[in-house]
Amino acid sequence: MRAAMNATGASGTTPTDAVRSSIAVRSSISATVENYLAALDGLTGGPPVPALRHPLGFTCLPLLRGPVGICVHVWTAATTATRLTTSPFHCHSWELYSLVLDGAVHNQCLELADSTTDEAYRIFEIHSTAVVDEIRATADLVSVRTGEMWVNGTRDFYHLRSGVFHRTVVPGGEACTLVIGLSRPGGADRSLGPPDLGSHQRRRRYCDPAETVWLARGAARHLRNASGEGLVEQLSATAAGAYVTISAEGEM
Repeated sequence: MRAAMNATGASGTTPTDAVRSSIAVRSSISATVENYLAALDGLTGGPPVPALRHPLGFTCLPLLRGPVGICVHVWTAATTATRLTTSPFHCHSWELYSLVLDGAVHNQCLELADSTTDEAYRIFEIHSTAVVDEIRATADLVSVRTGEMWVNGTRDFYHLRSGVFHRTVVPGGEACTLVIGLSRPGGADRSLGPPDLGSHQRRRRYCDPAETVWLARGAARHLRNASGEGLVEQLSATAAGAYVTISAEGEM
């Protein structure tokens, strides 16, 4: 049950509490990035956490897991892709705040409507562990109409709201983004797939240590440049403010 909000708009908090919370989250995000970069300078903390080969075509380098998640997404033809069993159309259960570190990233928003035609897509819910993605077919069939295309280049920021279906396209095939995800409990990651496809599982595929280090060092060059320009701090501040807002809504 959500706690009743007081006059400040936050659940039992004051404006001072909200400011402190924002500062704490902002500092935590910045420190996570700084520590990640420091660890790569000679690998003082051992090899990074293995990079995940994501079925949507990028490789994910995790920096922090939890209600505030931080990772770097790398699109490159130099790594082996994993096969996608549904479609590129998907939505997140979390708020995504991103900074394009290198390259260009396009996000095509989608409009969905109930449908029973032969051209319908089935909605799937994705439930993941460290080992497998469980892809559960739902009874919902929808049609898709393309909406606005968001075009973001190097040094651009963008925000994808939880529950918004979209597909991500990297025109040049090479890009790198810093991503901060803010959890919204109760939601589910979803994907669209063929109407006749049933529930199934896919084992998660990870890069070996050497490839993970190679990807991480490449990403680190972009992170350092962006950090030196104050862009990582800007993204941290935006995400921290959003975290406080979501917390005030009782959703975190």
